[in-house]
Amino acid sequence: MKTKILLLCLFAAAFLGDIRAQSPGDPAQAMRQRIMAKVASVQQGVQAWAASGRDPSAIVKTMQGTIKPLLDSGKAVEAEAELDRVLEQLKQDVKAPGGGPAAPIRSLDNKVRTDPADRFSVWVSKVDGGARQLILSHPQRQMTHTRVSPDLKSIVFTTYHDPGSDGFAKEGRGYANTEICLFKLGGTETKTIAGPVPGEVNANASFSSDGKRIIFVSTRSGKGACLYWYDLTTGSTTQVPTPPSLHRMSDPHEAAGKIVFPAHPEQGSGLQGIWMMNLDGSQARQMTFPKESAGAPVEMLSQGDYDPRLSPDGSRFSVFRNVGGAFHVVVADAASGKETDLTQPLFPERQQTAEGVAAWSSDGKLLIFRHIALPREGPLGVGIYVMKPDGTGRQRIPISKGEFPHVQPEFFPEGSGPEARVIYQTEKNANF
Repeated sequence: MKTKILLLCLFAAAFLGDIRAQSPGDPAQAMRQRIMAKVASVQQGVQAWAASGRDPSAIVKTMQGTIKPLLDSGKAVEAEAELDRVLEQLKQDVKAPGGGPAAPIRSLDNKVRTDPADRFSVWVSKVDGGARQLILSHPQRQMTHTRVSPDLKSIVFTTYHDPGSDGFAKEGRGYANTEICLFKLGGTETKTIAGPVPGEVNANASFSSDGKRIIFVSTRSGKGACLYWYDLTTGSTTQVPTPPSLHRMSDPHEAAGKIVFPAHPEQGSGLQGIWMMNLDGSQARQMTFPKESAGAPVEMLSQGDYDPRLSPDGSRFSVFRNVGGAFHVVVADAASGKETDLTQPLFPERQQTAEGVAAWSSDGKLLIFRHIALPREGPLGVGIYVMKPDGTGRQRIPISKGEFPHVQPEFFPEGSGPEARVIYQTEKNANF
């Protein structure tokens, strides 16, 4: 057994050497980094396999007979696909010593922190701001897209691993090397279900409406950003069927047997719109067709539609729309396509104004979102709000002073009454 593990380690070293030797300055650096990380993960998986008494010779044979020749011939995309299959096999089959369940690949920092002094935090409170509780924190890594499971027991979130010059890893610096984590409320550790892999996106996850799966976006296939299901029972990951012409998808959400996600038009150069399809990928169609605002300032995030959220019954969906210099909450009817901009009538300013992402309460009666209107209200006006789906009844949720709220607040799936809870993320900022 030790000989076979040693053989794999030698093969892995040879693979990494081959990858590094291929044109260090060519534009495929990100792919090489992903392959290097995946080869290293195969090494770790085989060692775990061996510890459980499994024979790793089949994996060694695949690495030597299939993957290495592909790399030698410059077929990196095909090699990465084979590596993904090997990793799926290892993840599904490996048993912990003593015959226990599969051992998940964990982040190097999976212990839960709840330090109020940390830069980044995740909070839970009632919809009126009461019973506020810090449930997660980290001194360097931001946590975003916190979503609650239908049984109210767990949350899933995205975190970041590439720090900027200030030492903080956060969403605004991109999604490469992201990680999706699962956290059981009241627990002491997080569980990694996707990533982190250098150069690879694994982000923007949410629970299926039946609570059995998690849907997320990933670039693991090497063929663009695609959608994936993670099965909470088996731990397996499968790609969600989507139209083959779409290869830049993101921000998926499922409810009432439908999936919505942003993508660019199949033809032409129009702005990114929202698509809807059945769970099996059938009846995929573009639902929104945002128009470009002429003369708008150039921004890092292009004009168009992002982060759709379906209402619980699937009849409507909210959209985070870049209208050109500002971000608006738009609600659209799934049957007719009729849209209502809930931000424009109250806050028409196109600079330093942003509302979204708007998520639904489980009874469909309220939307929760982040509100920014600096020209009119100043820093103290920034906050987390709820409103009715027609834009009326706006109410601010009090949060701690010195905390800047992130753009992805969420309801617990327990209605919208006074005892309903919300979850949101913040970053330390003395201006707010």
